[in-house]
Amino acid sequence: AMPAAPTAPEPGRARPSNALLNDAQIASIKTRLKLTAEQERLWGPVETALRGVVWRRSADRRGTAPAALDMASLDRLKTAATPFMGTLREDQRRELRSLAHVMGLGELVDKL
Repeated sequence: AMPAAPTAPEPGRARPSNALLNDAQIASIKTRLKLTAEQERLWGPVETALRGVVWRRSADRRGTAPAALDMASLDRLKTAATPFMGTLREDQRRELRSLAHVMGLGELVDKL
């Protein structure tokens, strides 16, 4: 069975405190990629998935274990981003790789 698609928070509702990116960061990514009309049509699911990427809280009660990104939310991002990635020009791919490495998502983008 396919995992449920993440839903974007309703306007005015707070995003989870463990979200990887905030709305301004997601908007900045979109702006920096300079999307074409075709890419704009594919961006919605990517944006929704980006909003759903969260940090997994440490299972260690003392909080000494390092935080990690939630794998299920990364899998949803990969699924949403695959069709979008196929439309990117080389300059957009370079920009996305650069942004992804800064965010700690470099390995995920490298696999797409």
